Amino acid sequence: MAPGIIVGYILGILFVIIGIRLIRSKDWKRKEIKEWAVLPHTTATITGTISMGRSSDYEGYCYEAEILIDGVKYRARSWDRFYQDSTCEDGEELVVAYKPIPDNKLLDGIMDTMTEALLNKDWEESKPRYYFKIMDEKKYLNEEKGSSQFGNYFFIGFGFVIILIATLAAFGIIES
Repeated sequence: MAPGIIVGYILGILFVIIGIRLIRSKDWKRKEIKEWAVLPHTTATITGTISMGRSSDYEGYCYEAEILIDGVKYRARSWDRFYQDSTCEDGEELVVAYKPIPDNKLLDGIMDTMTEALLNKDWEESKPRYYFKIMDEKKYLNEEKGSSQFGNYFFIGFGFVIILIATLAAFGIIES
Protein backbone atom coordinates (compact mmCIF):
# COMPACT_ATOMS: atom_id res chain seq x y z
CA MET A 1 0.00 0.00 0.00
CA ALA A 2 1.34 3.43 -0.93
CA PRO A 3 2.35 5.85 1.86
CA GLY A 4 -0.15 8.42 0.56
CA ILE A 5 -3.01 5.98 1.07
CA ILE A 6 -1.92 5.23 4.63
CA VAL A 7 -1.64 8.95 5.39
CA GLY A 8 -5.10 9.46 3.86
CA TYR A 9 -6.64 6.85 6.16
CA ILE A 10 -4.90 8.33 9.21
CA LEU A 11 -6.01 11.88 8.39
CA GLY A 12 -9.56 10.76 7.61
CA ILE A 13 -9.88 8.88 10.89
CA LEU A 14 -8.35 11.83 12.75
CA PHE A 15 -10.93 14.25 11.32
CA VAL A 16 -13.80 11.89 12.17
CA ILE A 17 -12.56 11.51 15.77
CA ILE A 18 -12.19 15.29 16.19
CA GLY A 19 -15.72 15.84 14.88
CA ILE A 20 -17.23 13.24 17.21
CA ARG A 21 -15.39 14.65 20.22
CA LEU A 22 -16.61 18.17 19.42
CA ILE A 23 -20.22 16.98 19.17
CA ARG A 24 -20.01 15.04 22.45
CA SER A 25 -18.45 17.96 24.34
CA LYS A 26 -20.89 20.69 23.29
CA ASP A 27 -22.35 21.13 26.77
CA TRP A 28 -19.06 21.05 28.71
CA LYS A 29 -19.90 24.29 30.52
CA ARG A 30 -22.94 22.79 32.20
CA LYS A 31 -21.11 19.54 32.98
CA GLU A 32 -18.44 21.46 34.89
CA ILE A 33 -21.11 22.64 37.34
CA LYS A 34 -20.91 19.22 39.03
CA GLU A 35 -17.14 19.64 39.55
CA TRP A 36 -17.61 23.14 41.00
CA ALA A 37 -20.54 22.07 43.23
CA VAL A 38 -18.13 20.86 45.92
CA LEU A 39 -16.49 24.30 46.20
CA PRO A 40 -17.87 27.00 48.52
CA HIS A 41 -20.90 28.96 47.29
CA THR A 42 -21.78 32.61 47.70
CA THR A 43 -23.79 35.41 46.13
CA ALA A 44 -22.26 37.37 43.25
CA THR A 45 -23.41 40.71 41.89
CA ILE A 46 -22.59 41.08 38.19
CA THR A 47 -20.74 44.35 37.56
CA GLY A 48 -19.95 44.03 33.86
CA THR A 49 -18.18 42.05 31.16
CA ILE A 50 -14.57 41.80 30.03
CA SER A 51 -13.82 41.27 26.33
CA MET A 52 -11.31 38.45 25.96
CA GLY A 53 -10.21 39.20 22.39
CA ARG A 54 -7.99 41.71 20.74
CA SER A 55 -9.43 44.16 18.25
CA SER A 56 -8.83 41.78 15.32
CA ASP A 57 -10.31 38.58 16.76
CA TYR A 58 -13.21 37.73 19.03
CA GLU A 59 -12.50 35.26 21.81
CA GLY A 60 -15.68 35.81 23.80
CA TYR A 61 -16.18 37.60 27.06
CA CYS A 62 -16.12 36.92 30.80
CA TYR A 63 -18.35 38.33 33.48
CA GLU A 64 -16.99 40.55 36.26
CA ALA A 65 -18.67 40.41 39.63
CA GLU A 66 -18.34 41.28 43.27
CA ILE A 67 -18.63 38.25 45.50
CA LEU A 68 -19.32 38.33 49.20
CA ILE A 69 -17.04 36.13 51.31
CA ASP A 70 -17.24 36.36 55.12
CA GLY A 71 -18.78 39.83 54.91
CA VAL A 72 -16.07 41.21 52.60
CA LYS A 73 -16.65 41.99 48.92
CA TYR A 74 -14.00 40.78 46.47
CA ARG A 75 -13.63 41.30 42.74
CA ALA A 76 -14.06 38.11 40.72
CA ARG A 77 -14.07 36.96 37.11
CA SER A 78 -16.13 34.16 35.57
CA TRP A 79 -14.31 30.93 34.85
CA ASP A 80 -16.16 30.42 31.57
CA ARG A 81 -15.92 32.41 28.38
CA PHE A 82 -19.23 33.24 26.76
CA TYR A 83 -19.69 33.83 23.04
CA GLN A 84 -23.42 34.44 22.51
CA ASP A 85 -25.63 37.28 23.75
CA SER A 86 -25.33 38.09 27.43
CA THR A 87 -27.71 36.27 29.76
CA CYS A 88 -26.66 38.16 32.91
CA GLU A 89 -27.51 41.81 33.48
CA ASP A 90 -25.40 44.31 35.43
CA GLY A 91 -26.55 44.32 39.05
CA GLU A 92 -28.06 40.82 38.83
CA GLU A 93 -27.37 38.61 41.83
CA LEU A 94 -26.53 34.95 41.25
CA VAL A 95 -25.46 31.97 43.30
CA VAL A 96 -21.92 31.04 42.31
CA ALA A 97 -19.16 28.68 43.37
CA TYR A 98 -15.76 30.29 43.72
CA LYS A 99 -12.07 29.53 44.01
CA PRO A 100 -9.08 31.85 44.44
CA ILE A 101 -6.96 32.96 41.51
CA PRO A 102 -3.37 31.91 42.22
CA ASP A 103 -1.01 34.83 42.81
CA ASN A 104 1.65 35.53 40.22
CA LYS A 105 4.21 37.98 41.64
CA LEU A 106 5.84 38.77 38.30
CA LEU A 107 2.55 39.43 36.49
CA ASP A 108 1.17 41.42 39.44
CA GLY A 109 4.31 43.59 39.46
CA ILE A 110 4.08 44.29 35.74
CA MET A 111 0.33 45.02 35.92
CA ASP A 112 0.79 47.26 38.96
CA THR A 113 3.46 49.32 37.16
CA MET A 114 1.44 49.59 33.93
CA THR A 115 -1.85 50.41 35.66
CA GLU A 116 -0.24 53.05 37.82
CA ALA A 117 1.65 54.63 34.91
CA LEU A 118 -1.17 54.58 32.36
CA LEU A 119 -4.33 54.91 34.43
CA ASN A 120 -3.03 56.34 37.71
CA LYS A 121 -4.84 53.58 39.62
CA ASP A 122 -3.72 50.91 42.05
CA TRP A 123 -3.77 47.42 40.49
CA GLU A 124 -4.03 45.68 43.86
CA GLU A 125 -7.44 47.23 44.42
CA SER A 126 -8.82 46.46 40.96
CA LYS A 127 -7.46 43.00 40.19
CA PRO A 128 -9.81 40.02 40.43
CA ARG A 129 -9.09 37.77 43.39
CA TYR A 130 -11.41 34.85 42.58
CA TYR A 131 -12.82 32.83 39.72
CA PHE A 132 -16.49 32.01 39.90
CA LYS A 133 -18.79 29.54 38.18
CA ILE A 134 -22.49 30.32 37.76
CA MET A 135 -24.51 27.52 39.33
CA ASP A 136 -27.70 28.21 37.33
CA GLU A 137 -27.71 25.91 34.27
CA LYS A 138 -30.24 28.18 32.54
CA LYS A 139 -27.51 30.80 32.06
CA TYR A 140 -25.69 28.40 29.69
CA LEU A 141 -28.68 27.49 27.50
CA ASN A 142 -28.09 30.55 25.31
CA GLU A 143 -24.58 29.29 24.56
CA GLU A 144 -25.86 25.89 23.43
CA LYS A 145 -28.62 27.30 21.23
CA GLY A 146 -26.30 29.77 19.57
CA SER A 147 -23.41 27.45 18.90
CA SER A 148 -23.18 26.20 15.37
CA GLN A 149 -22.78 22.46 14.96
CA PHE A 150 -21.92 22.86 11.26
CA GLY A 151 -18.18 22.82 11.97
CA ASN A 152 -18.43 19.61 13.96
CA TYR A 153 -20.33 17.79 11.22
CA PHE A 154 -17.99 19.26 8.64
CA PHE A 155 -15.04 17.54 10.36
CA ILE A 156 -16.85 14.18 10.24
CA GLY A 157 -17.91 14.60 6.60
CA PHE A 158 -14.47 15.78 5.54
CA GLY A 159 -12.91 12.79 7.31
CA PHE A 160 -15.21 10.36 5.48
CA VAL A 161 -14.41 12.00 2.14
CA ILE A 162 -10.67 11.56 2.79
CA ILE A 163 -11.24 7.91 3.75
CA LEU A 164 -13.32 7.39 0.59
CA ILE A 165 -10.61 8.90 -1.61
CA ALA A 166 -7.95 6.75 0.10
CA THR A 167 -10.11 3.64 -0.42
CA LEU A 168 -10.65 4.44 -4.10
CA ALA A 169 -6.91 4.97 -4.49
CA ALA A 170 -6.19 1.64 -2.73
CA PHE A 171 -8.43 -0.23 -5.22
CA GLY A 172 -6.84 1.58 -8.14
CA ILE A 173 -9.99 3.41 -9.22
CA ILE A 174 -8.13 6.71 -8.91
CA GLU A 175 -4.38 7.14 -9.01
CA SER A 176 -2.63 8.00 -5.77
